[in-house]
Amino acid sequence: MSEQTITRLKDMRLITALVREGQAEAQIVTPEDDAYLEAARSIQARVREVSGVELAIKRDAEAGEGPQAWHTVAVGNLSNNAVIRALYRRWYTLVDRTHPGRGGYVLQTVHDPWGLGKNVVVVGASDGAGTGRGAERLGGLLQAGDAVTVGQVFLVEMGADRGREREALAQWAGDPPEEAWGYGLEGEGIAHAGLYYVATGDDRFAARFREGMLAMERDAPEGIPERQVHLTFYQKTILWDVLEESPVFSDEDRLRITNTILRVLRSEEGHANRGFQHHLKVRAPKQNHQTLLGMALFFGGTYFEKYYRLPEAKQWLRDVATLFKDYDAHSKPVCDCNFHGWACTLENIATYALAGGGSRFFESGMAREAADRGIISCDNLGYMPVLGDCQTAWGYPTSLFQKAAHYYRDGRYAFMVKRRMEALGDFGFRLGRHMSDELGRLFDDVDPVVPTDMIGIRVARLDDLYYRMPETDPDGARGMFVLPPNVPHEKTFDKMSFRTGFEPDDQYMLFDGVGGGSHSFEDVNSIVEFSQHGKTFLVTEDSLHWPNFRDHNVVTVVRDGYGATPPTFAGMDLVADLDRVGFTRTYLKDYNGVDWTRNIVWEKGGCFLALDEVEAREGGEYTLECRWKLVGDPALTEGRLTVTQWGHACSVLNADGARLWTEAVNIGSWSDWQPEEHARRQRRYGREDLVAHVLHQGVVQEIKEGGRYTFLNALVATPGQPRVDFRQVGSGVVQVVAPEGAALAGVYQGSPFKQGPLKVEAQLFRVTGRGLALARGTEVSAGRALFSSDRPVSVEYDLVAGRGVLIADRRTEVKLLVGDEGEVKVDGEPVPKGRPYRRDGKTTVTFRVPAGRHEVEGTPVSEGDALLARLREAVEAAPHPPHHRVHAHEAPALAGREVWRFRSGDEFPSFGVGDVDGDGPSEIVVGSMDGRVFLMNADGRLRWSRRVGGPINSIAIADVDGDGRGEIVAGSDDCGVYLLSADGPVRWRYEPPFGLQYWPWWTLGASKVKKILVDDVDGDGAQEVIAGVANMRLHALDARGKEKWSFRTDHGVFVTMTTADVDGDGLREIVGGMAIKSSNSACFAVGGDGRLKRRYANQGWTSQLTAVAVEDLDEDGRPEVICGTNRGENLRVFDAGEGTCRWGHNLGDVVTGVAVGAFDGRRVVVAGSRSFSVSAFYADGEEAWTCNVGAPVGVLKVCDVNGDGEAEVLAGCEDGGVWVIDGRGEKVGRIPGEGRVTGIWRGRLRAKEGPVTLVGTSDGVLRAFEV
Repeated sequence: MSEQTITRLKDMRLITALVREGQAEAQIVTPEDDAYLEAARSIQARVREVSGVELAIKRDAEAGEGPQAWHTVAVGNLSNNAVIRALYRRWYTLVDRTHPGRGGYVLQTVHDPWGLGKNVVVVGASDGAGTGRGAERLGGLLQAGDAVTVGQVFLVEMGADRGREREALAQWAGDPPEEAWGYGLEGEGIAHAGLYYVATGDDRFAARFREGMLAMERDAPEGIPERQVHLTFYQKTILWDVLEESPVFSDEDRLRITNTILRVLRSEEGHANRGFQHHLKVRAPKQNHQTLLGMALFFGGTYFEKYYRLPEAKQWLRDVATLFKDYDAHSKPVCDCNFHGWACTLENIATYALAGGGSRFFESGMAREAADRGIISCDNLGYMPVLGDCQTAWGYPTSLFQKAAHYYRDGRYAFMVKRRMEALGDFGFRLGRHMSDELGRLFDDVDPVVPTDMIGIRVARLDDLYYRMPETDPDGARGMFVLPPNVPHEKTFDKMSFRTGFEPDDQYMLFDGVGGGSHSFEDVNSIVEFSQHGKTFLVTEDSLHWPNFRDHNVVTVVRDGYGATPPTFAGMDLVADLDRVGFTRTYLKDYNGVDWTRNIVWEKGGCFLALDEVEAREGGEYTLECRWKLVGDPALTEGRLTVTQWGHACSVLNADGARLWTEAVNIGSWSDWQPEEHARRQRRYGREDLVAHVLHQGVVQEIKEGGRYTFLNALVATPGQPRVDFRQVGSGVVQVVAPEGAALAGVYQGSPFKQGPLKVEAQLFRVTGRGLALARGTEVSAGRALFSSDRPVSVEYDLVAGRGVLIADRRTEVKLLVGDEGEVKVDGEPVPKGRPYRRDGKTTVTFRVPAGRHEVEGTPVSEGDALLARLREAVEAAPHPPHHRVHAHEAPALAGREVWRFRSGDEFPSFGVGDVDGDGPSEIVVGSMDGRVFLMNADGRLRWSRRVGGPINSIAIADVDGDGRGEIVAGSDDCGVYLLSADGPVRWRYEPPFGLQYWPWWTLGASKVKKILVDDVDGDGAQEVIAGVANMRLHALDARGKEKWSFRTDHGVFVTMTTADVDGDGLREIVGGMAIKSSNSACFAVGGDGRLKRRYANQGWTSQLTAVAVEDLDEDGRPEVICGTNRGENLRVFDAGEGTCRWGHNLGDVVTGVAVGAFDGRRVVVAGSRSFSVSAFYADGEEAWTCNVGAPVGVLKVCDVNGDGEAEVLAGCEDGGVWVIDGRGEKVGRIPGEGRVTGIWRGRLRAKEGPVTLVGTSDGVLRAFEV
């Protein structure tokens, strides 16, 4: 890396000579429009008046977008002036149809934009009237003489229609710097200041940009400005070229900032970045991080090459061209995420292409393909689903849409931007949000047009660059869970939408056809979102917290206690988009021993049916779950979950008899660091609580090879409470009864469906009392054929109305039952009747159709016809078999008794046991979510309670001050660590500072204390209080509450922890890691001095450390670290000293507890997971046993329950029960309970009494049992 610095500033070219020594030095470029041409002529006349020299006027088309050989006065805006368009595409000026608005103008000098010594004077406006005012203002600046010049000038007068923007800008300009910059110097606040200067010419914004850029160097952590800055550095690099001529900068400022930019561009946050260099060598889809670097290097390289002639800058530009080259012929990034993929990667590719980088992204049609995929991926409410690492504000392709509308002159994309701005409402005018929405106000030169071509079922193809990633970039693919394809490329799809229109009340559903990727998760074959009646009911809401396959609207499979990463690519077996009904059939092949096929039957405007077939390729005990994540007030009743939002309801109805239960999940925790985004998300869902409710449909059963289980579900939204009945009537077939009538629908499972006189042969079908809809079907009959064909077709036909649609993939012979006249038209043309067969006032007409989609009309059949009566009877009276619910085996309740119970009145996530008064018996302390601390005697009687502040997340009893008696230590959401004495007073409170943050989305926006641990970790004989805090730090406090050190976790919230000596030095380390938010996917060993000693790598970005233990598993005198996580290989055992992974397993769902015990003389790792299982493994990773307990396991403890000297396992489950499992993996009993089990403790509260088991549950109850 070169160490050369800039010691001499470039020539600022602050003077623009229009005339010098009686000679013209400039030209005027104008559109053809009369109003603009008049303004150009007035400037020409004014120059002639003051100098006697006439400047030439060029038309827009003649001047072109390339470098100009003269100083140029450019009149007009983005839409009508090629010179302004070229500057606009590189952010030099922002004049378009919207800005500066009606009657407003911009008078701006752009200095040497091509590096050729030629300036541009922009006389810009959104309309002719504004242009005239701008020309007049310029004329007033011109003085008589041999030289007519214009100095540095930037004057903006906003139009009458821009009042809200003026108010917002004035407010933002007056904010103090820290608030204006947002969280941290890496945030976009500095770039917003620069952008608003370009929009307004207001030097207050240039001054704010100056403050921020100088602070990046002055306030950088460890004095390193090139640390973690690349996410928004390209914006600063672009803007510096525009802003540095502002008089707010001194020459000293200019040198400092220029050299800071150069330093960063040379660093690992620039050209030396390993990821950037790697992507120059592989043909693979690009990630946001590399394209962000590419943008910084393109604009920075252009700057340093044209103004300072740095040789390295030319190499940067060559490398950037290599980076973006793939997108001449491809359209998909590796970020399959509704923020990074759109607002970063594709936005960067598009900006590079339009800025003259040499890319053919637009010319080749790839930008159009991406923008069309964007329409598919956006709902009708102005949002994108929160899919992958994104949030409500940061997930919309606003800028890409506007650029595509601008380049292709396509109003469909402008419509999507208009809908976005309508959704943002007041937020849309609160300038200072994400740059994608900000930039979406740019390139406004096309009128909106509703994208009617996107109504119905629309499928976005999968770019083969992504498909081939495991081959072209195998290391990158492995790290991003992109598995080698197991379906042909032509069978894959990227995204698929179901849409009845583009109004908010219309239906919208999105499917995902790919999993893995960067900032994206395992969500293949999932239903991403469903909205109707202006409400979003079904969500994905990934953010940073829900990366697992189980976190999506999918079917999960655990076989014999083990899970597997699902295949990356779903297959598309069929799509039939008919007029009133739609069918799709998508599948995952060879997913953990099964093939899972998701069949959708869509009654447009009405009900969605999801018929999920799971067929075993290998026999075994399967735990299957079908999951639905819904937003609204929940009501779970027999066979259905209904959520309501402001009187509108959405129900998932189940007909296969699976066991149903719900789980509340927080969908607001991404945005809790940013109050305005939190409010936006509340506005989107119309809810304060931002809680979704996951409907789990669970089945545990043995399935033989070739056996099948089918989940049968209906999804329906209604303005009021739904009045729909739903039941199973056969293998893979259901009956839906709604006020509009009844329907039978199903999937072919080995033989035609028969019910009384009704027979249906089709891959998928929907039959009502008056008509039929088939996908890949050949027959519907009810004692007589209603429809048949000699090869499979997709068809929809209303017998009573006499019309329908038919789709054939080849020439096909069709027989159709019509009324007695026997008339049939195909695509409006009568067809020969073939061999008509008349009976009972009806005619069967035989005809042929070529391949393609055809409108079919026939003579209507009377609604009172006897054949239709039989059809209605078969549809409406179909019998339904009894449900066969399949559960894990039940064990009898364990012998024993409850000796006491305590109710706190609110949920408590933590309780502790210890002697706080030195009298011998232990006390129990409980910290509740309402901010109270309770202390109880050993017999459960309340001694006292104190309200100390916010919700108590963690609590412990320990002798902190060494006086022989325990103190109570509590951590709260009110940002306090509390120490309480035995009788209740708060002895001290410590509040960890939040500090200036880089990448603050990994925090919770405040120093909330999430975990407390007390131990002597530095060997001085005194206990330290260790606090895991939501400021991305671990804090160590002494007995007086004074901070000894803090450890920055980069990135996430450190909440899972224990202490142990991992390296044999006689000192205990803090061993643990991040859970609430987690980027680095690791377990750390932090020494008593606050320094990192060991790092144990877990699998998968954003994997959370959900359980940890340190034990000498193999009894060699050295410990092992046992980690439970939520992604990939979610149980791992490491050599504690070396940090190497010994072995690991995928247990299917989140591992919630790990412990070590001895069974039959051998030490084993015991792990509990949400996949209903408790599993035991020997020291070498070999399975000892697996026990299915029939419910998600949340808490695990290994102890001797029955006093026989042998260990048992206590597994606390989400259904409130605690299972007792013996050393052979057999369930020997169960402690019943209500609510989710949140904690288990077993031991003696009094020395002379027997042991008790304490069980805490989510309903705020602590119970004590003698077992």
